[in-house]
Amino acid sequence: MPSLLTGESTARRAEVFASDVLGKQVVRARDRAGFIVNALLVPYMLAAVRMAESGAASAEDIDRGMILGCAHRLARSRSPISSDWKPPTPSRCRCTRSSVSRCTRRHRCWPGWSTRACSGGNRAAAGPIGRKPVRRYGKMERRGTGRRAPPHPIAPIQNGSSNVTMAERTLETRERTLTSACEVIAEMGFEKIRMRMVAEHAGVSTALLHYHFETREKLFAEAMKHSFAQTGTELERDADSVPASVILARIVHSMLPTDPELRQDWKLWQELWVRALRDESAHHLAVDLYEQLHTWVAEALRRGISSGEFSRCDIDATSTLVLALCDGFGIRLMLDDPRVTLDTAQAAIWQAVAGTLGTPSAFPEV
Repeated sequence: MPSLLTGESTARRAEVFASDVLGKQVVRARDRAGFIVNALLVPYMLAAVRMAESGAASAEDIDRGMILGCAHRLARSRSPISSDWKPPTPSRCRCTRSSVSRCTRRHRCWPGWSTRACSGGNRAAAGPIGRKPVRRYGKMERRGTGRRAPPHPIAPIQNGSSNVTMAERTLETRERTLTSACEVIAEMGFEKIRMRMVAEHAGVSTALLHYHFETREKLFAEAMKHSFAQTGTELERDADSVPASVILARIVHSMLPTDPELRQDWKLWQELWVRALRDESAHHLAVDLYEQLHTWVAEALRRGISSGEFSRCDIDATSTLVLALCDGFGIRLMLDDPRVTLDTAQAAIWQAVAGTLGTPSAFPEV
């Protein structure tokens, strides 16, 4: 329930804490009397009381009708308007020997809670009987002294046989969210997606998604970077033991839609091209990613030239030619053009640069 002075980032952090840390479902309401639940519940209960008083129906029939018709009753045990209903007798607080209503300590003294809750001393607040005491936000209170014990570090979350820290869990959630964003954007297109779609696909709350990515534009930019970072991660696994021509051929192969994952990456690139024509931030992102691709190809050419496998050439011009040819043939492959196949595309790209590099014109085995 944000006030008029509450910032949006503060409200989102509160939602993330309530949903992901406390495990609650979050609803938003304006800062007004009664908020949502009480604003609806109190008039409903008063109407039930007036109905019983007027003789329109008995308290039991009102309860039974609301349970059967709306799956809602007026109280947990009995209807508060029943003639034999009485409030529960307050239990005795074990720390002050007074009734619960007069106990000023921050303990849970109601029946069903263990004696550890009100026994005093430097102990954590207790939960229901049979559960371990719950540490409140990493610190415990010293009852009766007015001091606090030094904060304890948050224990790592147990995940099977290994310990997963909060930072690792946050990183894993972010990676899963970006992977889901890539899939949804590739399938639906950027203009049709909503943050809710990505959150549902990733299995996270919308509040958590907004916590990591404030807008669709920022989510799209991070998804593009994530997709780009995953491309070619395995290409240079044995770069020291294979010829430079094989490395360059692998780069060409990975920049064409040769499998379902690369076809998904190509759909993201096509979305980026369209957005870059109208959006300045997308334009800068596209130019930056192309610069990284240019460097990637250029490094492979320099490696081949330094090893003597490639002839000396204009590295920048050759890198630009490779990228341009991959873009052109990639579009035709994405359109399933019957005149262009993967083999013919790879062969045409390689023949275009083989003479400059002084290598055989046949595309190497990758």
